[in-house]
Amino acid sequence: MLCAVIIWQIAEPSAALRAQVMSAEVAVATEGKIDPGKVRELLRHPHLWAHVFGNTGWQVLYWTFAIFGQTILVDSFAMSAAQANGVVAFGIVLNAVAVIVVGRVSDRLQLRKPFTLAGTVLTIATLGVFVALIGSGASGPRRSSPSTPRSS
Repeated sequence: MLCAVIIWQIAEPSAALRAQVMSAEVAVATEGKIDPGKVRELLRHPHLWAHVFGNTGWQVLYWTFAIFGQTILVDSFAMSAAQANGVVAFGIVLNAVAVIVVGRVSDRLQLRKPFTLAGTVLTIATLGVFVALIGSGASGPRRSSPSTPRSS
């Protein structure tokens, strides 16, 4: 069902944008190579790096939570496996809904920088909170690791 919602929400680019992309592709194809000077110029723009770091931070947070979330919640927050699985599933669904909603709002307002900045700040804050909670020991009793028998 989620795939159907995503497919329904995907918008086609405008004819002008499609034409611009196609002409750029033709220009690159006829030249046969990408001018390194253009790449260097692109890398000088600070907003490009804001996108890179914001997206990278979001990806690290998302994939860490999706892959290791259940283990972190069970080990650090003393949740049962079923509770941890529910929290991780809820987080993944919430993320999917947020991506669709924020994407639609961003497209309607034709603003991306404020959303990119807010996402970057929220990602850094969220990572900081999780690291502080896990590192503080105040999150709950931790499971003890199996001990090895001592020899006398």
